[in-house]
Amino acid sequence: MSVSNARALLAQAAEEPNRVQRHLLVAAAMREVLGHEPIVVGGTAEDLYAGGVYVETDLDLVCRFPSQDERALLLELGFELEGRHFYHPPSHVAVEFPEETLAGDRARVVRRPIGVGWFAVIGVDDLYLDRIRQATAYPDRRRSRGFVSAFAMWLFNRWLERHP
Repeated sequence: MSVSNARALLAQAAEEPNRVQRHLLVAAAMREVLGHEPIVVGGTAEDLYAGGVYVETDLDLVCRFPSQDERALLLELGFELEGRHFYHPPSHVAVEFPEETLAGDRARVVRRPIGVGWFAVIGVDDLYLDRIRQATAYPDRRRSRGFVSAFAMWLFNRWLERHP
């Protein structure tokens, strides 16, 4: 746990023009100050695995909601609590903690360095399966966001396999 690393990551996020990288820097900052590992899921994870085609605006992290002490620390770091989101105005990133349970296997979580920290992200296979499950929940599966998301991830990763 390092508040100074979190400050450095948030400062870097505030200057980062790439939205996905900005979100990942904020996720790494969160990892530095929370007493549990937040795992990037949702649109940011999809962006990472699909080459930046997803356009959601918030950063979804799977872990327990920050404790009262952690919330105080996040506020000290410049976050504002707006409803269910912790918003960081300098980086324009809103963080949400949608659930505590990962839709996948923790053994497949990917950890990558960024700035002076690390972020953890749901494994691509688990994210793909989650999107397929979402797609099958709709009668017109081809029009569902889950189907489009799963297809975009599959297509991008297939292209990467052929063009390393």
